[in-house]
Amino acid sequence: MKKVFICLALGILLMTGCSEKLNVYEKTMKEYATGYYNNSVKGTESMTSKTITVSELKTAASFKAINYDMSKLEKCTDSSYVELTINATNNEIENITYHMECEK
Repeated sequence: MKKVFICLALGILLMTGCSEKLNVYEKTMKEYATGYYNNSVKGTESMTSKTITVSELKTAASFKAINYDMSKLEKCTDSSYVELTINATNNEIENITYHMECEK
């Protein structure tokens, strides 16, 4: 019985630790993608959604269009992305959907 309890507790601990690391990537991606949208994309065209990839952020950073520490996302694939849902009336971000593929 103790072994089952220990295995269960260890499993929960490991899963929680992995999801916390993914949340760090999501927080970083949220900060970078919303900043990039608000400072570089917002108002340039009418849209109700915008997809921003890690690759797009890296390109912008290489041209000095944004000043972000991209090493924070180095364990994520370049195709990892967020989808921003945009309010068509005021161009503000209403929702963010994460599609992150990162090492844990």
